[in-house]
Amino acid sequence: MTQMKKMIALLIAILLLFPLAAFAGAKDTYEQAQELLAQSNYSEAANLFDSISSYEDSFKLSMYCKACALCEAGLYDLGIQSLQTLGDFKDCPYRITYYTARSIEDSADTNDWKSLEKALDIYMTIPVFLDSINRISALTTRIDTIKNTTYDSAILLADEGKYAEAMAAFTSLGGYKDSTSRAKSALRKAKIKS
Repeated sequence: MTQMKKMIALLIAILLLFPLAAFAGAKDTYEQAQELLAQSNYSEAANLFDSISSYEDSFKLSMYCKACALCEAGLYDLGIQSLQTLGDFKDCPYRITYYTARSIEDSADTNDWKSLEKALDIYMTIPVFLDSINRISALTTRIDTIKNTTYDSAILLADEGKYAEAMAAFTSLGGYKDSTSRAKSALRKAKIKS
């Protein structure tokens, strides 16, 4: 009987070790996935989280990583929708804001400063999140360059006697520099010319 008791005790010990070994493996995988996530390696992190989906919050982290990977690939609508399903998990609300701005910025035409200003306004709500501060700086410079170019082109149009085009260009600039008064002047000259 003692031999049988020893065998049972050995079997119980072996059975108890399997969950502990699996737990240790899952913990190591979880930590590796967290490191990949911290390095913005979203796809690789998602794969690791998927492999341990029942461990802690791995399932949600996998979804989070996949949503971030979609956004980083330029699939903003799908990525943002995925982030929205996660609610307040991690930094999802900030990422939704950030990727909304990135979407607007990336889809804006070269000289579409109005869309770029929308993106800028959104980044301004999260200036310290990810690279928002750098994007704010770059967009500010880009918008100013576009406006200056449009302004200078409008002056040339007015100088060439193309008052209607000059007025439209100055009007599009809103209150930039003295665009409002120049638009009125171009309108007066256009009326006199016709």
